[in-house]
Amino acid sequence: MTLETHRKKKDGSIEYSFRCGGYASRVDSCTAHGIGAKAVETILLSTVQRVSRLVMKDEKAFAGELQRLWLEKQVGKPQQSEGELKRMKKRYDELSELVRGLYENFLSGLLPERQYKQLMKQYDDEQDELEAKIEKLQAEVADSKEKPLDIEHFISLIRKFKSPDEVSDTMFRELVDRIIVHEAQGVGNARTQQVDIYFNYVGQVNIAYSEEELAEIKAQEEQLAAEKLARQREKEKARRERRKAKKIAENGGEIIVKKVCPHCGKEFIPTSNRQIFCSKECNYQARRAGKKAEREAERGDHYYRKRVCEVCGKMFWPNSSGQTLCSEECRKKHHNEYSLEWWHRKQDEKELREVV
Repeated sequence: MTLETHRKKKDGSIEYSFRCGGYASRVDSCTAHGIGAKAVETILLSTVQRVSRLVMKDEKAFAGELQRLWLEKQVGKPQQSEGELKRMKKRYDELSELVRGLYENFLSGLLPERQYKQLMKQYDDEQDELEAKIEKLQAEVADSKEKPLDIEHFISLIRKFKSPDEVSDTMFRELVDRIIVHEAQGVGNARTQQVDIYFNYVGQVNIAYSEEELAEIKAQEEQLAAEKLARQREKEKARRERRKAKKIAENGGEIIVKKVCPHCGKEFIPTSNRQIFCSKECNYQARRAGKKAEREAERGDHYYRKRVCEVCGKMFWPNSSGQTLCSEECRKKHHNEYSLEWWHRKQDEKELREVV
């Protein structure tokens, strides 16, 4: 990890964070992930405090669990790492053979220069990546073989730094071997990031949480959520107080400015900023007057209200109380329909008389 320094946008204070060194050196196709230095210190401190509690509670049970976890790792991980190392070395040798054959084909004229350069770059990049991975994996395999488990020494260090309140430089140097930070997953409140802490003499301490510890963690999370909510409410209350003070200053010392009722012209003190009329009666009378003015403006010089034509269904202004059709065309159409209906009715009556 690479230590970086930057300033906060709010107050300009200096903050420290760690950025992935593998991304900067283009190793293992890492992404540009990182973590704040305070977050690393908090995670390390909580881990050391938990280990300290486990040691103080039952040292023998803690040592036995560490021994069991270490044996499980020694059974599977070295064999897997060695198998992966052999596969990488085999692929590296295959690439060397391909590069040799590619060069011979280029010299003999069987391969064009453009394709030769393209393939050579591809093989060369893959070999560089394999070299970095092989070197890293060899170091891990050698590290797992060379570093024996020393639980007694680790417990003595935990007793030395039992129940710490902060991460000191001495504690960090004597306890921590390395810290691996993985890329964060998710966004917002669902964002999580895995951080692996490797201690000196024992490696990772991945002891499962007990039910009591899980209940305690849940209670702490609920307490933190309640404190966060309380802080948010305090901030909102402070913002409301500032807005209220600003409004009082703008209104000349009054919380709400007096208004004049647009209907009756009476001055009144509103109960809210949205109140327009002095009373419900003025509000009702103003709405009626507004509707009446809208109807009069819409009607203009017409005496009767708009109606719907019985033929075409359009709205029209009638000239008399009995007018139901909007135009001469609709009147003719209505007359034709009525006449046709009358003719059919007479024909039906005539046929009925003849049958009788």
